[in-house]
Amino acid sequence: MSARDHSPSQVTAVVADDDPITRRLLRAFLERMNISVIEAADGEQLLSECRKAKPTIVVTDIQMPEMDGLAACAEIRKSFSPTELPILTISGWYDEQSASRAAEMGIAHCLVKPFQQASFENHVNEALAQAASGSAEKDRERNSA
Repeated sequence: MSARDHSPSQVTAVVADDDPITRRLLRAFLERMNISVIEAADGEQLLSECRKAKPTIVVTDIQMPEMDGLAACAEIRKSFSPTELPILTISGWYDEQSASRAAEMGIAHCLVKPFQQASFENHVNEALAQAASGSAEKDRERNSA
């Protein structure tokens, strides 16, 4: 299942990055995939938008003011499991410690800037597909119990 299998009203992304140019670029990429976009400029806004909008996917930068992306992701994971809300992180750098923290939170999709549109779209589609298959598996387990 990919983003193209959903109507725009079904898939909503919250995009968090302190750089407005990057947010506009990510918005353009996602809107070409028929995904509605809500923007946030930092981790605190990301949390607020996730609580209000209950998005389908989050795309967040790691390095941001106020609250960084990984700290925001840790808060998001208190309310949403990886199958309920997949998260894709992006960063200008990605070290082993960040990768380890991300993995602990169920964040399997991490992109290093700069990246190509096709690579970004592949990661978004994979994250949505993994979340959908995880949800389907949970449904099967509930129905067989």
